[in-house]
Amino acid sequence: MTASLAAVEYVFPSPLIRGVLLERRQRFLALARLPGGREETVHCPNSGAMTGCAEEGMEVALSHNPGPGRRTAYTWQLSRGGESWICVNTLLANRLVMTAARAGVDPWFQGAGLVRGEVRVSGRSRLDLLVETGRGPCYVEVKSVTLKEGNLALFPDAVTSRGKRHLDELMELKAAGKRALLLFVVNRQDVERFAPAEAIDPAYAGALARAARAGVEIAVWQCRVSPEKISLWREIPCGKEKDLILGQTN
Repeated sequence: MTASLAAVEYVFPSPLIRGVLLERRQRFLALARLPGGREETVHCPNSGAMTGCAEEGMEVALSHNPGPGRRTAYTWQLSRGGESWICVNTLLANRLVMTAARAGVDPWFQGAGLVRGEVRVSGRSRLDLLVETGRGPCYVEVKSVTLKEGNLALFPDAVTSRGKRHLDELMELKAAGKRALLLFVVNRQDVERFAPAEAIDPAYAGALARAARAGVEIAVWQCRVSPEKISLWREIPCGKEKDLILGQTN
């Protein structure tokens, strides 16, 4: 079974609640004003810097998930940057890629069978997916992208030693004769291409270029984002306009 990229979507199970961000209090908690003026502490499912997504006064969209053991009944799902909604929940990028893998989206997951999540590849690391495909087992790492500069989506938004370690693991797998795929999921519609954020983390940018040269498959999927659903939309170029060294699906 195969499917197109645009056939993959995540529909929010219940309507999101619009609010206004008051502050990001700490890594996983923020304060928002809900309709009617009530202030609520909300869960922030994003450990990154969230530059451009967490400014005081931004419109946000929250899910209401009350339940035992939760510190807060609300989860921050989206921020509105200008005319574009941005998905800040990094878990949803993984969910979309998992759905795409199970659907056998061509060409990355053509002939896909078993899909496993959180696969240990060494004593140091796990990667997000292992997909049995018609071209053999494929190890997949997923990165959620929200940072923007002009028409460029950028990753990372802060120095990431963990991200660089994942690149090292993918290169080792490729050197051992296995398929290795890095997928950047751009969670906003208002960009045209992707590039590594060299000014923020030059070590990661350098490792990404080495991974591309080593044969690691690198692709960038852009999403359409709304308070109703998030849909995979299209593949966009990877690399700056004069230096498209990345993003070619092998």
